Amino acid sequence: MDWLTRAALACLLLSIHSPVFAQTSLARPWKLEAELGANLFFGASKQGAVLSRGKLEHKSARWELKLAVAYDYGEAQDGDGLRFVNKRSWLSQTSIDYLPQGIFNPFVFGIAEGSLQRQIEMRRSGGAGVRVRFIDNERTLFDFSVAGSIEHTRPRINIPGEITKEAQSIGRWSARLGARHRFAEDRMQFDLVSFYKPSMDDFGADYTVEVTTSVQYALTSMLSLKLSLVDVYDNLAVSRGAPSNNDGQLFFGLLASVK
Repeated sequence: MDWLTRAALACLLLSIHSPVFAQTSLARPWKLEAELGANLFFGASKQGAVLSRGKLEHKSARWELKLAVAYDYGEAQDGDGLRFVNKRSWLSQTSIDYLPQGIFNPFVFGIAEGSLQRQIEMRRSGGAGVRVRFIDNERTLFDFSVAGSIEHTRPRINIPGEITKEAQSIGRWSARLGARHRFAEDRMQFDLVSFYKPSMDDFGADYTVEVTTSVQYALTSMLSLKLSLVDVYDNLAVSRGAPSNNDGQLFFGLLASVK
């Protein structure tokens, strides 16, 4: 048994036999989350989708590392009864924060993503920014961050009747607002994360707005029920061949968390 396994078992035993100590005195730097959600529509319109999320965090007094992955998949049925894929997207993200407990903390990040519904074959970006924490305690978090990044986007190809779009590299700004609040004796939690990502050259010509809102209810110390609204507005999605610039979904799922 290696040292990492022993440390994990020790943390588990302490959390079972000494819950007060585990919450107040024991620093548990690792946190792992896994989420699986779904929605389903039937009747005149039949469609369904699944959402999966995974996140690993490691925090120390000086550094915080975050690794996140996501995959969404959905199918729908047309008027002739034929099923087709109407939603497929994936995301991989890494970020490193310096002095994560401070009021101001700089960070760097890297993102890779793809989206069928937004007609993005591959989008890669990397950059740096700074975050300001206005409120940060056991029950409430409210923060704001700004960042700059270099982004390379390769649109999907072979769109019938359309001119193939060329890959594009641009500079992009990012403004993020985050909020979290626990209530109902800490059994319920509300989360809000919103992004505004305009091009550095022209804010109105190329921008994305992302809003994720969720409410979760703790069933146990590890499992929670979660209701999530995910909405992304990409003002260039239609120009890449997407049916709409807006992509929104409401999911109901189960969240597992180990820390």
